[in-house]
Amino acid sequence: MPNFNKPYYVVDFNKSICNFEILINDMPAFKSMDGGSLASHYPINHFILESGTQTISIRILPLIGETALRKDSFLKIKIHAIDFETQNYENLDEVYRYETPSYEKKEYPAILVTDNFAVKVPYNLKGWSNSFVIKKISEFEKQAVSFYKKIYQFAQNDTDSLFNLFSEKFIEVDTALYIKTDNKEEWQSLLNQLKKEDLILQPFPENIKTNLYGNGKVVEVLSLKEDSILYYKNKEGDEFSLTVLIHKKSKDSDFEIIR
Repeated sequence: MPNFNKPYYVVDFNKSICNFEILINDMPAFKSMDGGSLASHYPINHFILESGTQTISIRILPLIGETALRKDSFLKIKIHAIDFETQNYENLDEVYRYETPSYEKKEYPAILVTDNFAVKVPYNLKGWSNSFVIKKISEFEKQAVSFYKKIYQFAQNDTDSLFNLFSEKFIEVDTALYIKTDNKEEWQSLLNQLKKEDLILQPFPENIKTNLYGNGKVVEVLSLKEDSILYYKNKEGDEFSLTVLIHKKSKDSDFEIIR
């Protein structure tokens, strides 16, 4: 097993004729609902708070409008690390692998897999580890939506205050992904790019859905189409969105952005 000083973990996926979602430590890492073929990878260090055993949950779903997975559909998942310092993709540390079973003898309306894998990282993040556990989202949905409306209002007319709300997330993600940057400068660069490309913040959705992640410690509010609250679009159809996941440090505290 390679011993990297800065292991950079990615989930690698290859799928055809199905939809799927991957959660790392019960946090939404990647979702594909277009039903086509896809082969790519996505970094997951920012969902890993410390060394040790991690969880992966995989939800494999049929095409929209169908009731079972097609016999020629498949999904292959691998989690591996590369050495961030060398960026050598020939030297991988594979820590997890999954492949869908044969559908020839059995029909699957869906496949749900939960498993573990072990990692070693040179950092220790607080994240949502000690956050308040929300057992019933209905009890806090109104407060969560109110906080998202505050985020949205800042995005409209007070981007400095919005940056401050994101600052804890930026610091932790930078640590996990070994990024050394001036976040304020990067923030301004993003705002300039949105303006340059005429990407306009879309209206706050009239109808929303609320998801609970992080084993009850993290909340996400989305539109019914599952667009982020901070969803931008221009006349050419180009899109951009900022992921916003929130938590409460205690029952009586306000929500804060954590991822």
